[in-house]
Amino acid sequence: MKFLMIVFAILSSSVFADDFPINNVSVQITKLEVWPSQEGAGRYGARVSGVMPGGCTNSTGFVIEEGPGSEAAYSTLLAATLAGKQVQVYLTRCAYWPVADRVWMIP
Repeated sequence: MKFLMIVFAILSSSVFADDFPINNVSVQITKLEVWPSQEGAGRYGARVSGVMPGGCTNSTGFVIEEGPGSEAAYSTLLAATLAGKQVQVYLTRCAYWPVADRVWMIP
Protein backbone atom coordinates (compact mmCIF):
# COMPACT_ATOMS: atom_id res chain seq x y z
CA MET A 1 0.00 0.00 0.00
CA LYS A 2 2.78 2.43 0.90
CA PHE A 3 4.46 1.67 -2.44
CA LEU A 4 1.26 2.51 -4.35
CA MET A 5 0.92 5.81 -2.50
CA ILE A 6 4.49 6.77 -3.41
CA VAL A 7 3.96 5.84 -7.07
CA PHE A 8 0.72 7.85 -7.16
CA ALA A 9 2.41 10.88 -5.60
CA ILE A 10 5.24 10.75 -8.16
CA LEU A 11 2.90 10.30 -11.11
CA SER A 12 0.45 12.99 -10.02
CA SER A 13 3.18 15.58 -9.55
CA SER A 14 4.78 14.84 -12.92
CA VAL A 15 1.53 14.55 -14.90
CA PHE A 16 -0.25 17.64 -13.60
CA ALA A 17 2.57 20.10 -12.90
CA ASP A 18 4.44 21.90 -15.67
CA ASP A 19 8.15 22.53 -15.40
CA PHE A 20 9.07 26.04 -14.29
CA PRO A 21 10.04 28.58 -15.46
CA ILE A 22 7.26 29.10 -18.00
CA ASN A 23 7.89 32.02 -20.34
CA ASN A 24 5.65 34.12 -22.62
CA VAL A 25 2.27 33.26 -21.12
CA SER A 26 -0.21 35.68 -22.72
CA VAL A 27 -3.30 36.52 -20.65
CA GLN A 28 -6.15 39.01 -20.44
CA ILE A 29 -6.55 40.53 -16.97
CA THR A 30 -10.11 40.44 -15.61
CA LYS A 31 -9.47 41.68 -12.06
CA LEU A 32 -6.57 43.15 -10.11
CA GLU A 33 -6.08 42.44 -6.42
CA VAL A 34 -3.97 44.00 -3.66
CA TRP A 35 -3.45 42.33 -0.29
CA PRO A 36 -2.24 45.00 2.17
CA SER A 37 -1.55 42.33 4.78
CA GLN A 38 1.29 40.89 2.65
CA GLU A 39 0.10 37.32 3.22
CA GLY A 40 1.53 34.75 0.82
CA ALA A 41 4.00 35.01 -2.07
CA GLY A 42 3.25 38.61 -3.00
CA ARG A 43 0.92 41.48 -2.29
CA TYR A 44 -0.26 42.04 -5.89
CA GLY A 45 -2.32 39.61 -7.90
CA ALA A 46 -4.40 39.36 -11.02
CA ARG A 47 -7.29 37.18 -12.14
CA VAL A 48 -7.26 36.22 -15.80
CA SER A 49 -9.67 34.93 -18.40
CA GLY A 50 -8.81 31.32 -19.08
CA VAL A 51 -6.49 29.06 -17.12
CA MET A 52 -2.87 29.66 -16.19
CA PRO A 53 -0.33 26.90 -16.90
CA GLY A 54 1.81 25.40 -14.19
CA GLY A 55 -0.49 22.99 -12.40
CA CYS A 56 -0.78 25.19 -9.30
CA THR A 57 -3.62 24.75 -6.81
CA ASN A 58 -5.41 27.84 -8.16
CA SER A 59 -4.97 28.53 -11.87
CA THR A 60 -7.44 31.40 -12.32
CA GLY A 61 -4.78 34.08 -11.88
CA PHE A 62 -1.27 34.79 -10.65
CA VAL A 63 0.64 36.83 -8.07
CA ILE A 64 3.62 39.08 -8.64
CA GLU A 65 6.79 37.96 -6.87
CA GLU A 66 7.57 40.21 -3.91
CA GLY A 67 10.67 42.32 -4.45
CA PRO A 68 11.97 45.70 -5.57
CA GLY A 69 10.12 45.56 -8.91
CA SER A 70 6.73 44.38 -7.67
CA GLU A 71 5.16 47.85 -7.58
CA ALA A 72 6.36 48.61 -11.13
CA ALA A 73 4.98 45.25 -12.29
CA TYR A 74 1.62 46.06 -10.69
CA SER A 75 1.65 49.45 -12.45
CA THR A 76 2.19 47.64 -15.75
CA LEU A 77 -0.77 45.36 -15.01
CA LEU A 78 -2.93 48.36 -14.11
CA ALA A 79 -1.99 50.19 -17.32
CA ALA A 80 -2.69 47.10 -19.42
CA THR A 81 -6.04 46.56 -17.73
CA LEU A 82 -7.12 50.16 -18.28
CA ALA A 83 -5.98 50.02 -21.92
CA GLY A 84 -7.69 46.66 -22.53
CA LYS A 85 -4.37 45.08 -23.54
CA GLN A 86 -3.09 41.60 -22.88
CA VAL A 87 0.02 41.00 -20.82
CA GLN A 88 2.71 38.37 -20.97
CA VAL A 89 4.13 36.89 -17.79
CA TYR A 90 7.17 34.85 -16.83
CA LEU A 91 6.12 32.27 -14.24
CA THR A 92 8.74 30.93 -11.85
CA ARG A 93 6.92 28.68 -9.35
CA CYS A 94 3.69 27.77 -7.59
CA ALA A 95 2.54 29.26 -4.29
CA TYR A 96 -1.17 28.38 -4.36
CA TRP A 97 -1.25 30.70 -7.42
CA PRO A 98 1.42 30.77 -10.14
CA VAL A 99 4.07 33.36 -9.26
CA ALA A 100 5.13 35.85 -11.95
CA ASP A 101 8.64 37.25 -11.82
CA ARG A 102 8.20 39.53 -14.86
CA VAL A 103 5.23 41.11 -16.63
CA TRP A 104 5.01 43.15 -19.81
CA MET A 105 2.17 44.68 -21.80
CA ILE A 106 1.54 43.41 -25.33
CA PRO A 107 1.19 46.43 -27.66
